[in-house]
Amino acid sequence: MRRYLPLNLHFLLLLALFRAGFAEAVLQWQENTETLEIGSQIQYIVDQSNQLTIDEIRHNQTLEWQRTQLRTPSFGFSDATYWVRFTITNNAETTQDVFLDVSYALLDEVTLYQFSHPAQSTAVTMENGDNLPFKDRLVEHRKLLFPLTLTGSTTFDIYLRIRSTSSIQIPMQLWAKSTFYSHDQYSIFGHGVYYGIVLVMALYNLFLYLRLGDRTYLLYVIYIAAFAITQMALTGFAYQFFWPDSPQWNQSSIAVLTPIIVVFGCLFISYALKLRLFYPRIHLYFLVLINFNFFCFLAALFLSYNTLIKLVALMVIVACSSALYSSYHVWLTSRQRYAALFSIAWTVFLFGVVCLALNKFGWIPRNFFTESAAQIGSAIEIMLLSYALAERLQDANRQRLDAEHDALVANEQLLAEQQKHSAQLESTVQQRTQELTQALHKVQQLNNELIEISATDPLTGLKNRRRMDEILAIELSRSRRDKTPLSVILLDLDHFKRINDQYGHPFGDKVLKQVSQIIINNIRRPPDEACRYGGEELVIILPQTPLSGAHIVAEKIRKHIAATEMQTADEKLHVTASLGVACSDPKSGSYNGPAQLLEKADIALYEAKSEGRNCTVLNSFRNI
Repeated sequence: MRRYLPLNLHFLLLLALFRAGFAEAVLQWQENTETLEIGSQIQYIVDQSNQLTIDEIRHNQTLEWQRTQLRTPSFGFSDATYWVRFTITNNAETTQDVFLDVSYALLDEVTLYQFSHPAQSTAVTMENGDNLPFKDRLVEHRKLLFPLTLTGSTTFDIYLRIRSTSSIQIPMQLWAKSTFYSHDQYSIFGHGVYYGIVLVMALYNLFLYLRLGDRTYLLYVIYIAAFAITQMALTGFAYQFFWPDSPQWNQSSIAVLTPIIVVFGCLFISYALKLRLFYPRIHLYFLVLINFNFFCFLAALFLSYNTLIKLVALMVIVACSSALYSSYHVWLTSRQRYAALFSIAWTVFLFGVVCLALNKFGWIPRNFFTESAAQIGSAIEIMLLSYALAERLQDANRQRLDAEHDALVANEQLLAEQQKHSAQLESTVQQRTQELTQALHKVQQLNNELIEISATDPLTGLKNRRRMDEILAIELSRSRRDKTPLSVILLDLDHFKRINDQYGHPFGDKVLKQVSQIIINNIRRPPDEACRYGGEELVIILPQTPLSGAHIVAEKIRKHIAATEMQTADEKLHVTASLGVACSDPKSGSYNGPAQLLEKADIALYEAKSEGRNCTVLNSFRNI
């Protein structure tokens, strides 16, 4: 026994020295140091009672401090208080002003105590966290920053007391102030790129919804907008810019917004993949998921963040997995290209969301990739889903063209079958062929008439407002390209309401028809076009015509109208018109868009009305 006693004593001595060295690792700050990663150098204690004070933490020798080897210590969701400590020596002779950067913006309470060596009984105390109004932070920044003053050639003990209803993650780094602000610019740029992508995709699909009326695009816009706002809440931007005076809402916003993302994401998938029509069972499953998350959304308005966030995080994984399964199922069963794009998009996004959720639970370490995985994955997903929606629209067009082709092929087969029996039923076939040819010709003629009708005002025979907008846009583009003038005449019949009231609307319609015919007879060039702008207002578009030429045409039309007798049931009536003329001339630098050009003509028309009617006014406001 005595023979082994010296060995045991040596072993105990070495163990004590090892523990002492392990506990007293000191960070070294040099004069030219720009940043220090301190996550793997800290020691921590878990206070399950939430009652330990700073004095007990410093002087109670029975407390067992633990060392973490992770760059970002992560402990998942916990109701306990976490105490963290580290020691740093400023080896520079001058005082160094640094930031202690706690990069996880969702921590509720973070209190810092700074003691200098030799042992100092009074601490420099600072409080931070997202339970404070943003204006009360030590530094107005989305991250939790503690400004530390390190006196030259001095050693400091730093203690942090941390409590939070969110996941306990402690990413810490010391920065020279100038270096921090320089590095932060790159971080802001990266976030700007991400939110720029979201904004562009949201606006693009919102315009598609307004143009096409397909709810799929609107649901997609709401989904990516909610996701972007949630990302801003996670990274601290939302607290800084959207609700800086609402710490209580900031603490619960993630639990409230996340179910909204799931609800609209599931609705978007159901509409985009047409689950209700082709896959009713999957659609029913998504309805259950939507209703459950809607309940979570309502519950999040009243229950605590800590109560719901674990369930919400789990529902995100379930929803993403369901989206992934349904998109792959639709792809493999239908072989639709847009379903393949959906599958790829949700695969990338699910990977990012799973990484973030596991990171929040503390099951995987927190680093740039795991913390940004959902943001990176969502950016890729947003672009792929937009492309998938475009492919979905193209697929619908392809199906329509295929149906038309199939109908054409069927018609050709029917015609061929009829020709096979032509020898026996020659006279009948010839008769039917002739009838078919006539029918086809009539259909073609009707199609041409329908096209013309869709662009023609039924009363006056002039081009309608929609066709006028198209013609004006085309001619303005040609005018700008060829550097030639384009004039517009806006004509309004004087006292037309009184004519309608006195002689009746049928006579008013007759007047409009006769005036329209006068205009048609006085514009003979092929590019000139007359259109009905609305009511008794008519527009004449004159390409390659300067203001002076348009004035001549306008006066000619005005005089013809004034000279024309309109026959009522009892008397003959003369009608007059007021005309406003405007010109867009790229050579003189007066190029105008369609709305501007019409507005100038309208101003001139108003001037003509003001000056007694039955006259023409140019857009220079000079009476002609």
